[in-house]
Amino acid sequence: MNPYEERPVWTVDVSELPPLHNQELWTGLKTVVMIVSERRVWNKTTTEAHFYLSSLSSNAETIAGAIRSHWGIENSLHWTLDVTFCEDESRIRKQ
Repeated sequence: MNPYEERPVWTVDVSELPPLHNQELWTGLKTVVMIVSERRVWNKTTTEAHFYLSSLSSNAETIAGAIRSHWGIENSLHWTLDVTFCEDESRIRKQ
């Protein structure tokens, strides 16, 4: 069975929500984003909800692209660090 993952994205303009806690501290806040990741591998299904705050306008397609782009960079940097510094092979641990 091939793994299957779906990540629908919902965005809501903050003007459509009741005031958030300490909202005045979030300068430029425009959008609240929710992504629900559902992943099926073999006979196991996992579901996770992720929330984001954004200064972008409420456009699910644009925000989904920005989030995917961010994590693509983040993941490739971790891979580079692991290959360069062999972090996964290190047995040094704090006690």
